Amino acid sequence: MPITHSTVVVVADDGTSPVGTDEWNAAHDISGLIKSTEQDFGSTNAYYGSWVITDSDVAAASNIRAYLSAEAPTGRDGDEAEMEPMDCWPENIASGSFTLVAEVRDGPVDGLYKFNYIIG
Repeated sequence: MPITHSTVVVVADDGTSPVGTDEWNAAHDISGLIKSTEQDFGSTNAYYGSWVITDSDVAAASNIRAYLSAEAPTGRDGDEAEMEPMDCWPENIASGSFTLVAEVRDGPVDGLYKFNYIIG
């Protein structure tokens, strides 16, 4: 999805600034940076889950942010994610993969949940 600034700005490119007029007004493509994965906590009530996510866009130096998706996972209603807040974070970031960790705040969960992650 290309994004452009709503106002065209003239920025003097004096050779010392990393951003000049051309860079500021260019379309910035952010497609594919927000990704989704559906993961299973299993059939036994759990307060914690971790899964290895394989993604060729992940590099060892990637900055990844993860969060619980509001989208309904397979076989669930969309509002179930609202009722089960979770803290999510990446661990073990390596070339091609990372570990997604989710900790349930209130009560145990089971089954499928969707998570989004942003690779930066």
